[in-house]
Amino acid sequence: MSSYASFYINGQELLHWRNELSPMATSLFTKNDIIRGQGKDGVRLIKQYGLSIYDNDYTEDDVDWEIALAVIDVATLKQRLSIYGYNAQLFNDSLDAHIGWLTELSGGSSDEMKSYYENDIKQINDLRGGKIPLRDLSHRLFEEIGFYNEAVAIWGVLHHEDVKDSDMTVLDISDLVEGGWLNDELENTDSNFLIPQDEFIPEIPIILTEGITDIKTLKKALHVIYPKLESNVRFLDTSFRPETNAAAIVKMIKSFAAAGINNRILAILDNDAAASEAMTKLPRNLSNNIKVIQYPELDLMTSYPTIGPQGEINMNINGLAGSIEMYMGKDILTDNDGNLELVQWGGYMNSVKKYQGSLINKSAVGSRFKGKDAADVNKWQDLRYLWDYIIDNLSTL
Repeated sequence: MSSYASFYINGQELLHWRNELSPMATSLFTKNDIIRGQGKDGVRLIKQYGLSIYDNDYTEDDVDWEIALAVIDVATLKQRLSIYGYNAQLFNDSLDAHIGWLTELSGGSSDEMKSYYENDIKQINDLRGGKIPLRDLSHRLFEEIGFYNEAVAIWGVLHHEDVKDSDMTVLDISDLVEGGWLNDELENTDSNFLIPQDEFIPEIPIILTEGITDIKTLKKALHVIYPKLESNVRFLDTSFRPETNAAAIVKMIKSFAAAGINNRILAILDNDAAASEAMTKLPRNLSNNIKVIQYPELDLMTSYPTIGPQGEINMNINGLAGSIEMYMGKDILTDNDGNLELVQWGGYMNSVKKYQGSLINKSAVGSRFKGKDAADVNKWQDLRYLWDYIIDNLSTL
């Protein structure tokens, strides 16, 4: 007997599968997203997420039939798709490619079939323009027009004007669990997903940073700000290398490019002069799966206290002294006397015509960050901004 799984947005079925889940679907949800309920709890979940398919089939007496749902909000699912490289351009390119295929099929067809293909093309353009009502966006529509790119379809629906970030998405795996189709996946402790990571479509991106402090800071921030995204990125541990600076990362990127490594790799360097100089050594045309960026500019750094031969003066240190510590928050950069920790000017980077700066009391800043209040999200705004910037860059990788 067949078992089925379905993907819903606000109780509306968008996609479904028989006796399995697609790699794409299982890459978007983690085991931590799964909630379960039997009997009264099962009925509560059905009502809570608007799963009308169970209205006449499931009651509070069904204690042996478990409802199993993977549930996340639209905003988180959008972020996961961005991390996996899905964006507006890819959405439009995919629709254009499908239109091209339909146009080619139409070329040698009868008038009746041409009319059929023209109608499909119109619906695709209506999908692109947001002209199809949300209630009509379902697996039936995508099957009708022959469009089977699940991730692109999900991306398009999530960005429909009638879908809010606070809306809920549900992957109903109850029938697959009941039928035993997911036993191995649920019991596999090596992966937080319902699929081994080597079978992922698409691949989880790898993030490179200049040092272990960057990795620890970004991981801690992700856990506080976006805990539901922790399983969707990986960091390459570079602590084994004798050098952990921008120049060393650029050398590593050049070796990856020369070796033809296919992993999606995002290297993030400091927002300082040393990183800018190192980036001048990058090949002009890196492969599309590798991207090198610097930490973004920050308002706090537009007028920051520095010390050098000219004495103490506030300066714009964006592009000059923006190490990871500068994103830890003003509360962490402030010393016991209520003053921001000073940046000291160092060597001159001739190739980029900039001086390199660094925090004098970097160790004290790091110590304060260890005790940073995770409950007060307002104190994590700079690191949230940094993570949003990283996710945005991953979406184009």
